[in-house]
Formats: sequence, structure tokens, C-alpha cells
Amino acid sequence: MLQHADTLIFLNPGVETCVAHCRARLWEAEKFESPEAQDANLQNLIDWVRKYESRDDEYGLERHQALFKAFRGRKIEYNQPSEYLPI
Repeated sequence: MLQHADTLIFLNPGVETCVAHCRARLWEAEKFESPEAQDANLQNLIDWVRKYESRDDEYGLERHQALFKAFRGRKIEYNQPSEYLPI
């Protein structure tokens, strides 16, 4: 799909920012039957996010950086949520 894109945006705010977003997320009713069920999975999600920088699968930082580096179109990397979230 990247071959059809003219711009690639890499949201890369760091693991601790992502963990904070996990803790603050609203109930995802399409994924969990209740807020309590979602909260019961929170630690698993945080553990998975904390491995982002060391994972070697398609969801890890190494793979994301390789895709970003190889992309030949316009590239933008944001490292702070204030750069990409509306105020």
C-alpha cells in the first residue's frame, strides 16, 4: 500500500507517552464487553507497548523505522503529541 502513498507520517512519541495514552483511553465497546473487561487487559497492553523498542515483529520500532527510511515520498516524523494533536 505504501507504493500508492505520496506522504508518510510516522507518529513516534516514545513508549512512555504511548503508555500514558493506554491508561487514559476511553472504553472501546467494539473490543470489550465492559469498561471493567478493558481495564482487566490494561497491564497486558502496557507490557506489549513497553516492548515496542525491542520487538522484531511488524509492530516494532525497528520495522517502522525501516519502512520510514525506505519510503521515497514526502516523510514527516512527529515525536511530540503537541505536534500532531489539535489544541
